[in-house]
Amino acid sequence: MAAAGGHDVLMTGPPGSGKTLLARSIPSILPAMTVEEALEVTKVYSVAGMLPPDTPLIRHRPFRAPHHTISHLGLVGGGHFPRPGEISLAHRGVLFLDELPEFGARTLEGLRQPLEDGTISIARATGTLAFPARFMFIAAMNPCPCGYYGDPVRECTCSMQTISRYQKGDKETRRQGDKERGSFGSIRIRQSTTRRRRRGGRRSRLDETGRSLVRAAMQQLQMSARAFHRILKLARTIADLAGSQRIETAHLAEAIQYRPRRAM
Repeated sequence: MAAAGGHDVLMTGPPGSGKTLLARSIPSILPAMTVEEALEVTKVYSVAGMLPPDTPLIRHRPFRAPHHTISHLGLVGGGHFPRPGEISLAHRGVLFLDELPEFGARTLEGLRQPLEDGTISIARATGTLAFPARFMFIAAMNPCPCGYYGDPVRECTCSMQTISRYQKGDKETRRQGDKERGSFGSIRIRQSTTRRRRRGGRRSRLDETGRSLVRAAMQQLQMSARAFHRILKLARTIADLAGSQRIETAHLAEAIQYRPRRAM
């Protein structure tokens, strides 16, 4: 679902549960890049001095997984002569941050603009440069410092206050279900992407039942306007995967239940 709609996702689970493997598998089921997208990515790697001599055109979607010790400059780009950072090297692909709480607060703050705008602006005395940074953001973290909060086998040794502080960095949405795999999933994703491109920027209107559900959810879950639009975007992807021309109430309900649940 995240791959079909280009949604950001946070995976939470104990060590060894396969979070990194899932993240690394995402590019293999994403639609192939168009010629225009391939040119954009190739330009970024050329400017960064990272274009392989035997690869005049990058055709595969990038997958970037910087370590949590990376600097702010290394992630967003910059320098005396500004160069693209990891977020631009992930353009049209996937940026994966494993052990999300281990990244510095200032480093993570640098993700705010590119996640919203799809570009990163770097200002210098000589002028301002803008690098593209339209990527799918995937993050992974343990549910708590010891890694076993909610584990059915191993007992968690963390206090609830410690767990709450640790989970404070939750970003977007949590996905736990879909067992769809292999070529069938890839076909559905390509079909969903085709529907989204044909639709352009048009969004489906909600019927009265759907509007009532969203109003109730916004009030009970105290969702912001930004969260509301994210719910609609996710519901539209769910509808596309179901082959539906309109967003049904069931699609909205499913999108709403993917909102993150924090430890109390």
